[in-house]
Amino acid sequence: MSHNSGNTQELLNLALEELARERAQRMEAEAKLEAQKGKVLFADAVRASEKSIKVGEMANILKQSGIETGETRLFQWLREHEYLYRMPGGDNRPTQKSLNLGVMDFEERLIMGASGRSKVRRTVKITPEGQIYFMEVLNRHKEEINTKEAAKKKERISRATEVRRKKRLEEKAQLAAEQQSV
Repeated sequence: MSHNSGNTQELLNLALEELARERAQRMEAEAKLEAQKGKVLFADAVRASEKSIKVGEMANILKQSGIETGETRLFQWLREHEYLYRMPGGDNRPTQKSLNLGVMDFEERLIMGASGRSKVRRTVKITPEGQIYFMEVLNRHKEEINTKEAAKKKERISRATEVRRKKRLEEKAQLAAEQQSV
């Protein structure tokens, strides 16, 4: 009988261990779902809108999601990663890759110039699918982008500080020269 109760205790311990493992897995899955809730809500809202947005608007959405980018830097990133190319006149256009993926399109408008000549203006837009796509892609590279931006910001501050320091030294030298000439 003691041999049987040992087996029963062992089976009970195994069952308890399995139950604890399953609970931990369920809690981990629930936490993952909770973390993804915001992304799902964003994706649902974008799909429902069926509206393409300008690159600057996308940059604002990315910034709100913790990705340190602005319109200019996002345009640059899109060109570097071959989603856009720059025309000789400076206009940005979606690449064939972007059009095939369905992540970008452009809006054409006819503008009348002061001379009376008409001109076609194209505005690059990010499709609803593209908004989701770029949010996911840029979120994967978030740390790299933010680290790079932080380094650039630090460099800009350092240059500005150096310019101010030089200006103060020049002002001191000029003041000293004026005092000597008096």
